[in-house]
This record gives sequence, structure tokens and C-alpha cells, in this order.
Amino acid sequence: MTALRHLSRAAVLLTASATMLVAQRLPVTPVAYAPVAAPVLPAPDQPAATGGFERSGFAQFMASPAGRVTRVVAGVGMVVGGIAWRNDGSTTGGTTLAIAGAVPLSAGLFDVCWLSPIFGGPLRGSAIREAGDRK
Repeated sequence: MTALRHLSRAAVLLTASATMLVAQRLPVTPVAYAPVAAPVLPAPDQPAATGGFERSGFAQFMASPAGRVTRVVAGVGMVVGGIAWRNDGSTTGGTTLAIAGAVPLSAGLFDVCWLSPIFGGPLRGSAIREAGDRK
């Protein structure tokens, strides 16, 4: 055990010494940074521009009743599969799958699209359906 401890200390000292040697030989050059302009945000009374995700066919299907049923079925399947996998011996994988199944399950039950705000669209399914009617 002591031999392993001495070997690990030697490795640490060797690494530190090599790092110091390399650092001494590298030339230091100053770096000039250019100023970056801040992004222009819309005024609070103006609505933010939407990215058009809510008008896509995928978003329209997911906001439809058939898409909601699909998300609920997929979520229930993932939760049940995760519980079954956990009972089969894999606690980490089963728990992860069951928790991940809560995402499509909650999205279908509460009529929301968790990914839509990431792509610039609205969170509520009713707003996605309204955007599809306006196209």
C-alpha cells in the first residue's frame, strides 16, 4: 500500500514539474479583445418575434388531439417501462426512464409543448393551434 502511495506522489510531482517547465518556455503574448455590442431586446410593450416553430407541421400535429394522445401513451409507456426495468434490477436506468417519461406525459396531459419555447414558439398548445389556423 505504501508503494502505491509513493508512486502516486511521484506521479503528481512529475506532472507538476513538467507543467512548470512547459510554462516557463511558452512565450506570453498579450491578447486584445474587441468590444462586443449588446443584443437589442424588444420593448416590454411589444411582443417578441416568433420563430415560426408553432406553424410547422410537427408542432401542429403535437398540439392536435392525436398528438396529445400520442404523447400521453408514450409517457405512460416510458413510465411503465422504467418501473418494470427497475424491478428487473437496473435501478438507475429504470428510474431515469420513468422520470424521462414524465416529460411527454405531462406535456400531453396539460396541453403544453416543453420544446416550443426553445425554438421561439409559445408554450401552450392552444396558442400553437391558433398560429396554425392563421397561416
